[in-house]
Amino acid sequence: MSGLHLVSCYLRGDAFVDGFLRELEADLQALDQRLIVLPTYSPVQGADALPFIETSYTLDGYRRMAPGDGDAGTGLLPEALSDAEQAWTHHPRSPRQHRASVAAAQRFFGRLLDELEPDTVSVWNPTVPQGRLLQLASLARAIPCYGIERGVFAETMMLESREVGAQADVALCTALRSMLAACPEDGAAFDAVREHYAQRDFARYAAASRCAGAELRAQLGIPAQAPVVVLALSASAANWLPRTLPGARFASPWFDSAEAAANALLQALPPEAFLVVQNHPLDRGHCRLPRHPRMRHVERVHIKTLFDLADLLCFMGSTTVQHEALLEGKPVLLLSRSQLSGQGVAYEYHGGELAPLLAGALRREGHEAHRAAAARYVPALFRHVLYGRGDSPACQRPADLARHLAGLESFHPAGVEIRIQRWLGAAGQDLKAAEAASKRMGAYA
Repeated sequence: MSGLHLVSCYLRGDAFVDGFLRELEADLQALDQRLIVLPTYSPVQGADALPFIETSYTLDGYRRMAPGDGDAGTGLLPEALSDAEQAWTHHPRSPRQHRASVAAAQRFFGRLLDELEPDTVSVWNPTVPQGRLLQLASLARAIPCYGIERGVFAETMMLESREVGAQADVALCTALRSMLAACPEDGAAFDAVREHYAQRDFARYAAASRCAGAELRAQLGIPAQAPVVVLALSASAANWLPRTLPGARFASPWFDSAEAAANALLQALPPEAFLVVQNHPLDRGHCRLPRHPRMRHVERVHIKTLFDLADLLCFMGSTTVQHEALLEGKPVLLLSRSQLSGQGVAYEYHGGELAPLLAGALRREGHEAHRAAAARYVPALFRHVLYGRGDSPACQRPADLARHLAGLESFHPAGVEIRIQRWLGAAGQDLKAAEAASKRMGAYA
């Protein structure tokens, strides 16, 4: 086999992602290519196990995997990654410890890429610090590099040229945005997507059982006729530490935090309306919402229950739920930049007075135009952007991705097996060095 492709992954036990990667490996093999997965966990072993090289989710882990002296020094890179690492892992580290961890990750990924010489690298969620370092190491070596993540609809995948979330290609690539805007409205295809997801419960995270919105309304003590505005938040790293994270500063230029957004909504609410706020299922206790008689803070309520309850759906991040909301036909108000920004499918806040925009959204002014735009935008995503498998409405499949990656194969003086053996030898040396260092530390202790 001639070509070699690396794909990192942070999701343990995700049946859809595992199945997608297995199909991708088989399709690459049919094209005389190899796939190696870089998981941050120990994959399940077996006859159908994917070839893998285990990596570390935290930067600290690379100090054990790539021992060595020195650190990354001072400057933009360590400092830019420090707060992001703490936001994702909740493990505070001193600046010196963090620089040493960044340097170790750089050594590990540098050795990995130099020995394996992959033809492409697909990085799972490059916003995670170790993913960013793998991405930067690939770009420094002129290796074609992508961001890869679960798609904006359940059981789909997306391949990005650089970033995910608010800085994905759908948001930043002018050519792709022009193509999406030029796609015709396709009500039949939109209805087919709606029907596909209406028949399934694709909740990505554990949540309470689905119930009627009226039942939740009664549980929350909201009067039967009161309008309800629902605010859905993304994970804590994007909402509760925003000014230390450059990506969050881009995504939310109008609010300092999710708390500020909730306060703004409370101040803008019509006097008879209620606000229901649900933080992301992965949020780890950063929520600092104020008490208010017309606000309810909920956790792990089934998203379809919230859709049923809401007269208006507001979002700070939470990209997937934003897209799922389009299928419900409810008005959507964006309080931060997203992949939906500028697509004509939602009300968008761009600073200034929020109350008039909120009132108009509750009255559904211009909402029919949003629904028509959704019937253009959503089918275009499933035709051109999203990858699926099985009975997914997505037109592109792992085989399409395999053909694309295979077409990026470069010239290598050494074959794939030689490069893999080269890496194994280098990794063995690092392991011996780590064991020796551990013994020295034990003797010192």
